[in-house]
Amino acid sequence: MELVRAMAYRFSVKQSKGELIVDFKDFNPDCYVEPSELDVWLNAIGGNLWAPIADEWFPGNPNRYVIVDMLRLYLRKKRQAMVARLAGDIAQAVVWEDVCDRLYLNLPKEVRW
Repeated sequence: MELVRAMAYRFSVKQSKGELIVDFKDFNPDCYVEPSELDVWLNAIGGNLWAPIADEWFPGNPNRYVIVDMLRLYLRKKRQAMVARLAGDIAQAVVWEDVCDRLYLNLPKEVRW
């Protein structure tokens, strides 16, 4: 079990039902339909511990902190767009989705999902 955990480990987030592994290879915020589904990622890279994640996900990349900061902003805006759309505020949802599109296009190609 320890070997499997070590192989899958990137960053772990303590959850009430155990430990959840958050790995960049699984990162695709566009596949979620509920804002709460993005919370795991926001809790992982949106908090104070994002620098170690940047070091782990993109070791040696001189732009790793900027990349993770862009991913954090993408997640926040994606969540805001989802909340707005669910509330029926389509115009505001489109504004946030446009922000997400611009952020995505500015990510390095090897980071895009």
